[in-house]
Parts: sequence; structure tokens; C-alpha cells
Amino acid sequence: MKRVNVLTEGAILLALFTVLTLMTLYLPLIGAFLMVFLPLPFILYTVRHGIKAAVTLMAASIFITLIVGSLFALPLTLTYALSGIVMGYFYQKRQTAGALIGGTIAFLISFVVMYAASVAFFQIDPIEEATGSMDETIDMAKSMMAAIGQEANEAAINQLEEQMKYIGYLIPSLLVSVSFIFAILSHAVTIPVLKRLKIQLVPLKPFREWKLPASIVWYYLIVSFIFFLNLDTGSFLYLAAVNLLFVLQVLLVVQGFSFIFFYSHVKNYSKAIPVTAIILSLILPILMYLVRILGIIDLAFNLRGRVKK
Repeated sequence: MKRVNVLTEGAILLALFTVLTLMTLYLPLIGAFLMVFLPLPFILYTVRHGIKAAVTLMAASIFITLIVGSLFALPLTLTYALSGIVMGYFYQKRQTAGALIGGTIAFLISFVVMYAASVAFFQIDPIEEATGSMDETIDMAKSMMAAIGQEANEAAINQLEEQMKYIGYLIPSLLVSVSFIFAILSHAVTIPVLKRLKIQLVPLKPFREWKLPASIVWYYLIVSFIFFLNLDTGSFLYLAAVNLLFVLQVLLVVQGFSFIFFYSHVKNYSKAIPVTAIILSLILPILMYLVRILGIIDLAFNLRGRVKK
């Protein structure tokens, strides 16, 4: 009887995943929203029945995808199935933080494998394609300005081209960031369902209580100092330093925002204040810089302890 229930539940979740996949593929606007729900069937099945049953569900989903979808839908299935199983395993072990870390790693591995497969089998390099499109856009802008008799601002164009190159150097860090965002979104839609099913989880600490190791400040200073060594642009050391600096800057910004939420909580301010601070920082880069400094001060000088006193 138990095996029948497992198979029945698997069939229902497989049908749900198939519908979500088809809507993601053929309804772009709705699909962009539904994409975050794709790991959910695998998370639920793993939590309730373990990894072996979930791997069987993944195999069935691959078979169904090839029938109702296409070969290009296969990476979508593999990515969300693998991530869902990994996150479900940690949820089953009552390790919520582990689910986020494991989900991030699973998404990252999937993205890297898809990129490698795209280059190896289809001779399509997404990074080069994106860079080429940006260059074409800049050339088109130059042509349009020349056609209306205006001279292009060479300084601004050169700065834009440098920024495009810099973004290309940050691809590894951006992949990690995107993977973490996908894991966070999957977590956000999964938790209410697990609670509804009365599956107990260890909740994450409130964002205001997040505090990174103080050593991150030293890492940030060391990596920043490396750029004074006149590294060759495009070299391995340069790429490593650029990506490390970007990741450390993001972590310090997160720490700064966490302190703003902490301070608002201690002072009993409205939650709208820290939320507004985040929105304004995303709009005004100078505020993001100040938030990063706030994160450095919080870690280096134990600013929270002073506020409590």
C-alpha cells in the first residue's frame, strides 16, 4: 500500500512538473514567473521519500521532457531536478542553511555544464555572443549619431566599452550570484508548502542577525591591495582578483544592509525604513558605496555591540 502511495504521489508531481515545464517553454511571460516553482516537485518528493525515489522521478521527468518538449528542454529539466533533489535532501536533514548552499552549488554546476556543452556540441559561446551583441549596439549608436550629423563622445564610448569588458571578466562571480538568487527564490516558494504539509524545518536567522566573519574585511583589504601591483589585464591573477573583489564587495553590502535592519529593529523603527534604504541604494550607486563602508565598520569595530550598549 505504501509503495502504491509513493508511485501515485510521484505521478502527480511528475504531471505538475511537466505542466510547469511546458508553460515555461511556450509561455515566456508566465514561464519566467513559474520557473522558480520547477524545483518544488523534486524537493517535496525528496523530503518525503528520499534521494533514491527522487532520482527515479528525475529519470521519468527526463523521459517525459524528451517526448512532450524537445532536446533543448532537457537542460532545463536536469538543472531544476538536480537542484530540487539537493535542496530536498538538506530539508529532510533539517538543515535549511545547507539547502541554500547546496542549491546554489547545484545550480552553479548545472550552469557551468550547460555552458561547456553549448560550446562543445553546438559551437555557441553565450559569453562571446553577448559581447558581440553589445559591440554591435555600440557600433549602431555611433552610426545613428553620424547619420544625424553629431559626433560621438569618444570618452563616453571608451568608458562604456571598458565596462563591457569588465562585466565579461566578472562572469564567474555573476554565475555564483545568479545561482544563489535561484536558490533563494526556490527556498521562498518551498517553505510555505513544507509548512502546509507540517514538515518541520529549522528556520534561518532573521536577516538583521546575519553577521559575517570579521576576517572578510582583511580579505577585502588584501585583494584591494593586489590591484596596486599593476596586474596584466586579462591574466589569471587579474581575473581571480576581480572576481574575489566583486564577491567580497557584495558580502560587505549584505552586511551593511543587515546592520541597517538590526539598527531599525533595536530602535523600533518602521520596517519601511530599511526596505527604502535597499531600494534607494539600488537606484543610487553612491548609497551602495556607503552601505559597503557601513558593513566594513560593523565587522571591523563590532558596531552592533556598541548599539546594544
